[in-house]
Amino acid sequence: MRFSRKIASMGVMALLAIGMLALSGCGGNDDDPEIVTGQSQNYFGGQVTTWAALSDEGTVEQVGFTLPLTSIQNASGHGPETMAVLNFPQQVSAQTFVNHLNIGWNEHGHPPQGVYTVPHFDIHFYNQTPAQVQAINCTDTTAPEANRIPQGYALPPPTAPGSCVPQMGFHASPGSDFAPGNTFTRTMVLGYYGGRLTFLEPMVTRQQLLQKQSFSLAIPAPQVVGISTRYPARLQAEWDEDEQAYHFILTDFVSVT
Repeated sequence: MRFSRKIASMGVMALLAIGMLALSGCGGNDDDPEIVTGQSQNYFGGQVTTWAALSDEGTVEQVGFTLPLTSIQNASGHGPETMAVLNFPQQVSAQTFVNHLNIGWNEHGHPPQGVYTVPHFDIHFYNQTPAQVQAINCTDTTAPEANRIPQGYALPPPTAPGSCVPQMGFHASPGSDFAPGNTFTRTMVLGYYGGRLTFLEPMVTRQQLLQKQSFSLAIPAPQVVGISTRYPARLQAEWDEDEQAYHFILTDFVSVT
């Protein structure tokens, strides 16, 4: 069952209303998904909201958040210290790889130089709790085993200077991002710490988002994830013209170990 187009047509206020009805046990159209909301936070003047879509049996089918165009437009001129950290509905961490969301803005991008050094948003879907993320101090340089890194991805040597980012960890990027002539507009990065996969990170440029166009990114799964859970295979970024916002949606969940 796929809900992305249904959600993209709702708008934030309608989504919140449906979510509140679902949480209160009020009925609705049996054909509609049950939408449960997580948290909302003001981010550069726009309201970011997390949510999940559940099947009739209560299974998490889609995990998402809504990012208003206002937040994207107003980000320019702000420093990287401005972040949004939000929890998802409790069903998400109970049933899927994802624990919480962190959105960071990079006015001038970040290394590697000439690859990601353009204004963009880093969107972290963490498997860890916020407290665990804050505790990452880069003292653990355990390298993940090869079967924990997807084919086509490269992870810098954990002992290399600057390879670990405090409160994040180590980043594995697709090798295609470093191909001659490649221009970064959007990509999917995977994060590691202590030798294990800890986050999924779509990175999207501000210029790309200002085009107001939907797009999708595949989320590769390594041969071994390290935990028995449900893992998203795709990120859908749905542009909502009526709401003037993007709905970022993790979907196509598969069972992994």
